[in-house]
Amino acid sequence: ARRRRARVVRIRRGMVALAAAIDLAAAAAAMAEAGEASLLPWVRWTPPQDQWLRLNPPSGAKLFRAGNQAIGKTYALMAEVNWRCTGTHPYYPTKAPPIEVWIVCTSWAQSVAIQKKFWDLAPREELTSKTRQRFRIEDGWGRDNPAASFLNGSIVRFKTTNQGPEALAGATVDYIGIDEPPDEEVYRELRKRLLRSGGQMGLTLTPINRPCGWLREEVKAGRVDEVHTRLEPAALIPIGSDEPLNDS
Repeated sequence: ARRRRARVVRIRRGMVALAAAIDLAAAAAAMAEAGEASLLPWVRWTPPQDQWLRLNPPSGAKLFRAGNQAIGKTYALMAEVNWRCTGTHPYYPTKAPPIEVWIVCTSWAQSVAIQKKFWDLAPREELTSKTRQRFRIEDGWGRDNPAASFLNGSIVRFKTTNQGPEALAGATVDYIGIDEPPDEEVYRELRKRLLRSGGQMGLTLTPINRPCGWLREEVKAGRVDEVHTRLEPAALIPIGSDEPLNDS
């Protein structure tokens, strides 16, 4: 009888363990499926990213200045863009969709990399079918006026500064994201695109390879609000984690 009871206990424990494993597998599958839809809800930000994302700049422009390929500046910018396009910014109110956003970078190769980061965080179910179908890892949405459209009418256009300031003139835009230092002339032309809409600008960059003294003066004059961080251990540990980011 004692052996029989022990056997029953082992069977029950086995059934409980099996049920737990099934629940865990189901949860993992649900997370994977949700990850296919968007990685944004699963992101844990580092303190500098979180500080920049929470900043509603009185100047109308906010700068995230940090070392290259370490803090995740561009991913923070892509989160800001997705939240604005869907009207779901968690930290402060933004213009109700639909809105038009420009993401401006220095080269086509950089644009493709940024389009991939935007795609990583974009909520698939809120993008148009054409946008979902046209994206490719190799070249984003292509060289011919690359853009991503949302079902609510918001649109994100990817542009490069090598088109020159003339190519960026004339339009009215609600938000502009700039990744890496632009020329001063390009920056000032882009600020003009926001005047009529009262829109804002986000800049994420490492101030190297281009003259940035003019941007320093913009910060000193209060025309740009800045978040700056050094490459220190505390800046690399996501909020709620004990381990720093890695490049795997």
